[in-house]
Amino acid sequence: MIRHIFTVGGLTLVSRVTGFLRDVMLAAILGAGPVADAFFVALRLPNHFRAIFAEGAFNAAFIPAYARVREQSGADPARL
Repeated sequence: MIRHIFTVGGLTLVSRVTGFLRDVMLAAILGAGPVADAFFVALRLPNHFRAIFAEGAFNAAFIPAYARVREQSGADPARL
């Protein structure tokens, strides 16, 4: 159990450090200005899709609705 705790903690630390290095490199390359602003605005849309589909919000909304349709109408209307 302790080994798993250190594994998760270590990988989280590596993730944070690499994220910090990414931000430092972006700041060094893009600086603060309209190019950096355009870059970060362009990243927002894909990040929203990732948040919706990969982090469970879509599943939390879809699964109950799908189960309700399947229960009320049967398997054929619930086919995708």
